Amino acid sequence: MGLGKSVTKSQGHQGQEHQTSGVKQHRAAYLSAQDRRFTLIRAAKKLMDAQPASALSPADICREAGCVRSLFYRYFSDMPDLVDQIVAYLINAAKWDYQDWTRTEADQRITPRATMESVSRLFLTLVEPVRPLYAAGNSGIVLDYIDGCQKDIAPHLLGDFVDGVSVGHRLSAEGLEETWGVFFTGLLIRLVQNPETDARDVRVLLARAFHIEALLNAW
Repeated sequence: MGLGKSVTKSQGHQGQEHQTSGVKQHRAAYLSAQDRRFTLIRAAKKLMDAQPASALSPADICREAGCVRSLFYRYFSDMPDLVDQIVAYLINAAKWDYQDWTRTEADQRITPRATMESVSRLFLTLVEPVRPLYAAGNSGIVLDYIDGCQKDIAPHLLGDFVDGVSVGHRLSAEGLEETWGVFFTGLLIRLVQNPETDARDVRVLLARAFHIEALLNAW
């Protein structure tokens, strides 16, 4: 009797899974080409937040996205191509975050202290999407992402940082480009590897790197 209930329950669960998969495929059929590609990228990112990319196959990605396997090869030549596109997507998202930051916090960066706080929050925002990837064993993806952020965001952020901190403090951007690039990359790596690192720790590292420890006395 108990076994019969167990089998019935199992069959019902399998039926629910089949129904859910069918709904996903039905929904995917109405998506545009760009939306379908993004759906696959998002499904892959979700899976890679929990396991290494090397352990996944196109079939796994399509199953998560709720589409047929052939759709994978319409948008990606192979798994490495998909990984490259995930990295590109993450870098673009980081640039959007930076642009939002420049708009929403521009009026707040009117003092050295406010600038230090604001820049610290931005650093934490940049690492948030890739911390799960690192924890799941996808350090290569994370390093490619950080490299892209260093190239596309760091040079502009240096100007924002110097403009804000230079109010009342002697700090020039001249000669800091190389130092800033190394610092930017190293700090992102440290934040990814140590999730417990908070905004205060970032402020301390910024102050030490640019010999402006006096700013910390105000906290």
